[in-house]
Amino acid sequence: MDNNILKIIFRVVAVLLSLGALFFQLINFVFGTMVKNVSDMQDDYWYYGTELIP
Repeated sequence: MDNNILKIIFRVVAVLLSLGALFFQLINFVFGTMVKNVSDMQDDYWYYGTELIP
């Protein structure tokens, strides 16, 4: 009885850890692409600003 409860607890912990790792990768990917897009936009605006300088 005790052994089965421990197995279930370890299985639940393993599933939670794996889901957490996948979720973290997804969040990291989304924020990484967002930051890349923002920096690209800033570069474009900086370029447009320098076009006006003679």
